[in-house]
Amino acid sequence: MNTSYPKEFITLPAGIDKNYAYVYGRRLPMRPYRARYHCTGRPGKFNYSAAGLTKFRKVRLDLARMAIVRDDFTFAESEPFGRRIAYGSAGDCYSMNYGGPCRRGHFKVDLTHTGLHLKPSIEWQAMGFPPGLDMHDYKRSKNGTLVSAKCGGWCGQCRPIGEMLVEQSVCRKRAENVTCGLRPPDPRIVGGTGTNPGAWPWQVSVKHRFVGHLCGGSVIGPRWILTAAHCFDKFSPTDFTIIAGKRAKITITILYHLLQITLVKYSDSSSSNFRSTQVIVRCEMEQ
Repeated sequence: MNTSYPKEFITLPAGIDKNYAYVYGRRLPMRPYRARYHCTGRPGKFNYSAAGLTKFRKVRLDLARMAIVRDDFTFAESEPFGRRIAYGSAGDCYSMNYGGPCRRGHFKVDLTHTGLHLKPSIEWQAMGFPPGLDMHDYKRSKNGTLVSAKCGGWCGQCRPIGEMLVEQSVCRKRAENVTCGLRPPDPRIVGGTGTNPGAWPWQVSVKHRFVGHLCGGSVIGPRWILTAAHCFDKFSPTDFTIIAGKRAKITITILYHLLQITLVKYSDSSSSNFRSTQVIVRCEMEQ
């Protein structure tokens, strides 16, 4: 976060074995010609130059577009002699047979426990040769957190159509035994108790880069946060970030990380020194 344009990464709790992209490297013999249409057999002497296996521990999230950056490999592991394969894609150059069992490339996407899911409009497509290839064993969970498929051809691949757009899961579902935004029958506002996902989606943490969590705040607009003025008495506004989507101060997953906070000064007619007990801050997201 010390750069001018920090990047946001989402940890994948499901692990690398459920978040990988694989392009199979072996090929059936080119001669005789009919050998290309088999689904099994001894591979030929040529390998597929675009082959590789990449496993992802974290994926980069473009906050401005709410899209996963599929070709960011900062927190990914790839085979030493293979290509780096983009998240959510797969392929092979193994067989010209249209049968699904002939597909050797495969991928898995598992966003479980990230607080995110794929937008319902996001779809995958198969492409390559021969024309008319389809994905095999394509699976997608109803909640949009899991996607997997097998893909290939001579040569063929599959990948998302357009950007891999995501949404916050907690903003779309009703939390268990909680009405979103309805205060429980408890008068305390200091200390408080634990909450369920989705109960207070506009609540944010005002975090100092050295001190950590300092104050709470509320989202009052697409780029505006309302918080207490005393939070900034001894610190510069540029030392803060605003974090949304966390349920506890010590949790790791961060759904939003907003940048470049600017205090907006305004007068309060009830205050002789024009200092209000509350301030609003404008938050610039990463571009």
